[in-house]
Amino acid sequence: FRFLCDALARDGNAARRARLEAFIAAAPDWPALVWLAGEQSITPALAPALQRWGLLRALPADLRDYLLATAAMNRARNRQLLAELEQVAGVLNAAGLRPLALKGAANLLAGLHEDPAERLLVDLDLLLPPDRLEAGVAALRAAGWQAVGAVEMTLHHAPALHRHGHLATVELHGQPLDLPWQPLLGAAE
Repeated sequence: FRFLCDALARDGNAARRARLEAFIAAAPDWPALVWLAGEQSITPALAPALQRWGLLRALPADLRDYLLATAAMNRARNRQLLAELEQVAGVLNAAGLRPLALKGAANLLAGLHEDPAERLLVDLDLLLPPDRLEAGVAALRAAGWQAVGAVEMTLHHAPALHRHGHLATVELHGQPLDLPWQPLLGAAE
């Protein structure tokens, strides 16, 4: 776990780099490390991170190829998710709604990561004013999105919506935080 944390750090710390080099030189249990990275949903971030440290080439070739392929696939997936996000926003805009991207979608739009492959997204989260949440769901349903799983509206967000042919589900939020955290940051702020 320490290796993964060190690899993803962006501080250029010499002691951290030395730990990374020593770990790689010790020929660790790479399959166990890849499993752990997958459990933490950070596998796509490893190739770009180790490249920044100048250590990607120090890995065994098969591991390096795997990490590069994983990053390439996630980079392509994130490009598709951004296109899907644009479609969702277009539908909501046409209904007179102005969504605010949250979480991973906001990170991608803002270019927070040097390499978009570094962020693994599961869904697209968008914030709407609480009193417009149902209108947003209705607009997306009219455009072909369907509820997935639980179909009950909560105070925090609407049911996940999916459109055939799309990679991600969409979660429309009426509040940026779930209870009991809403008093810390409400939708009006």
